[in-house]
Amino acid sequence: MFHVQPRHSKQKSTAQKQQPLTWTMPKCC
Repeated sequence: MFHVQPRHSKQKSTAQKQQPLTWTMPKCC
C-alpha cells in the first residue's frame, strides 16, 4: 500500500519504515 504513492514515498521514506500503511491511508484519502 505504501508503494501506491512513489512520488510521496521519497519524502515519506522515514515514515513508511515506521508506519507503512498507517500514513498512506489518511494521506491518500
